Amino acid sequence: MENLLQPIKNSWTYKGVTIASDGWSHPHRRPLINFMVVTESGPMFSKALNCSGEIKDKDFIAKHM
Repeated sequence: MENLLQPIKNSWTYKGVTIASDGWSHPHRRPLINFMVVTESGPMFSKALNCSGEIKDKDFIAKHM
């Protein structure tokens, strides 16, 4: 899968990207943050982060972007 996504990721340097995130609670009440990358080709899921026990402030979000 990573090999298939590599051409898209290579275009990020010269075409640019937008990083979007949202937070939600897992069914077991664990707080999660999803990170998405949006390009002219469309959105792509990047990662989900379990942030149980963390203070979810601007510094925490910036560190994980």
